[in-house]
Amino acid sequence: MFCEPPGGYAPEVAESSSDITWPALLARWIEFAQAAKAWPAGLEVQRLRESVASVIALQAVTHALGELDRVAPSARAFARDSAEVAIEEAVKRLESAWKGAVLPAEIAALVQEARQALRASLYAQLRGWIWEGPGAMKLPSWPDFDAVGTLAAMEPGSIVLPGEVVAWWTERDAPPCAGCRETNLDHPVQLYRMFSKAGSYLRSEMLPLSQESRGGLPMLVPLFLQGHEIGKFLRNPQEWHELQVAAGVAEKD
Repeated sequence: MFCEPPGGYAPEVAESSSDITWPALLARWIEFAQAAKAWPAGLEVQRLRESVASVIALQAVTHALGELDRVAPSARAFARDSAEVAIEEAVKRLESAWKGAVLPAEIAALVQEARQALRASLYAQLRGWIWEGPGAMKLPSWPDFDAVGTLAAMEPGSIVLPGEVVAWWTERDAPPCAGCRETNLDHPVQLYRMFSKAGSYLRSEMLPLSQESRGGLPMLVPLFLQGHEIGKFLRNPQEWHELQVAAGVAEKD
């Protein structure tokens, strides 16, 4: 792409998330992008000149979003909103500059990367609970959740097998999970249970949330996204537990 941090270089920023603001973080990356920009040969000169500011903005926003965990959680919503505005303004300028012509693949890729970085930033500093056993666990009821941050969790009554993610969250306190191990997650995940046509449990698979399973039953329920309720537990815990026992889930821990 146009510029990548050479040799792993990145602008120096404060280690503490509370010591850096979104404008400061973005400004450092703008400076970096301006210094490191390189252009592919063959682009039309005038259109290229009109694209410079937009390309620099897209790269700066992309890199800054990748370090959003350095920004205090209370300021991240503002940062994401600002990033989204910057991305769409850059896109409008590029569409104007390349009106009547095909946007070069290199620049189109920058737009896609910036939008992907914005989506990924929703899960900055993501944490998760993992059940390590011994044996399977019948998940007890969760306490009432406040509408804060982002959270996904298994339903009460779920049978949790060793090595499985029970819940993940960010920008909120960890939900209680006795005996679970807390860990960093690179991205949100979904746990799928695979069953035979007769309804017998076969196996489980953990996939990125963006990747769908072929016929698997999702076990993690997305409950909140940036403080907005997006899902609810719908099953009766005891009935749900008995269905899993009948399917033989606990027998394959």
